[in-house]
Amino acid sequence: MARKTDAFPKREERVPYSGKTDGSTERQRTGKKKTRKKSSASRRPNRKKTKISPKQAGIGIVILVLIVVGFALFHKNGAEVFVGENSMGILTDTSITPEQIVQNLEAQLATEVGTNVKINEEITVQRLHISSDRKKDVCTMEYMLPKLKSAITYKVEASVIFVDGGAVAPLATQAEAEEVLQQVKDTYYPSQETTTDTTNTAADTANTTNTTNESNTEGTTTEGSTTEGTTTDTTTEGTTTTSNAEISFVENVNIQKQFVNSAEILSVDEAFAKLTSTTPVTTTYTIQSKDTLAKIAAEFDMTLEEVIAANPGMTITTPIVVGQTINVTEQKPMVSVKSVETQVLTMVEKKTYETQYDDTKPASYQRVIQQGRDGQKKSTIQITRVNGLVTEEKEVSKEVIQEPVTEIIVKGTQ
Repeated sequence: MARKTDAFPKREERVPYSGKTDGSTERQRTGKKKTRKKSSASRRPNRKKTKISPKQAGIGIVILVLIVVGFALFHKNGAEVFVGENSMGILTDTSITPEQIVQNLEAQLATEVGTNVKINEEITVQRLHISSDRKKDVCTMEYMLPKLKSAITYKVEASVIFVDGGAVAPLATQAEAEEVLQQVKDTYYPSQETTTDTTNTAADTANTTNTTNESNTEGTTTEGSTTEGTTTDTTTEGTTTTSNAEISFVENVNIQKQFVNSAEILSVDEAFAKLTSTTPVTTTYTIQSKDTLAKIAAEFDMTLEEVIAANPGMTITTPIVVGQTINVTEQKPMVSVKSVETQVLTMVEKKTYETQYDDTKPASYQRVIQQGRDGQKKSTIQITRVNGLVTEEKEVSKEVIQEPVTEIIVKGTQ
């Protein structure tokens, strides 16, 4: 019987146990080596753990505290509003801008005064940290607005009347400015009028006599009659009708929008008085028939001494002649109104009278052998006035409606 030790391989034939399967053992037995991969843990570099010292921790805490305290002390959490250099208060809304404040303020003022406004002063905003001693200045926008209104001045948008490019009269609204200009025009607007001019002449008296004597005359004859002459009466009577009047200003007058100080706004009455105010200007006058220095002075609202002073070399005894030009002073208003009107004058042209003499009839004999009749004509006249004074008058058209008929009267001569 074999011994148990005979079943074990000899020492030199033994293979060390690797813990692998038989397949691995076989590969090792065949002499092949297997390369093992290092684990991830074996590939990591060795790291040293950083330790924070108590001193470093203390410094970090101090820095953090300083950051918090600095933020609390210097963080800009307010907006201080200034008008010029004067502080109006502090708002907690840091996003507010000067433009927003101006718009808000101008909108409220426009509602109060009834027109657009423009603030004169500069409004600025500065960001700041609200310290404990400035908390009393913190307010809301609603609280600040009344304070802003009392601290600023402003211009209002006015309707300004310009004369030849110069601003003359600022009014609050366009309607008021137009009302003033209409009042100035109405001052010189030619009123519609009816004019009747009736003149009794000797011919009318003769006509009345003819009617009286005609009943006493005997027979009707023209034999032996002679014509002594014809009496013509050109006196007319008629009605003048004004129509199609065109009113304008001599100067360039217009209305423009402009911002002005509220204290400069005029009322309607004040603007009217200013536009119609006059200033003395020197002009010339041509001497007419029957003129005297005293008459000329009265016409231009001057004294005799003022007329003489306006003409160097002239004295109280200096003669004046027709056609001579002298200097005078007239009051010229700020604006002059020009009116061009059309007058249609319907005129009655009186009949003419012709007297014939009959030597076969007694002197008491008088008879109308041809009944006369008045004529009628229409004349269209264009009249130009400046401030109510006629500067030009011309006949535009003329139309004869009915020709007059001459009345013939026969008188006896015996």
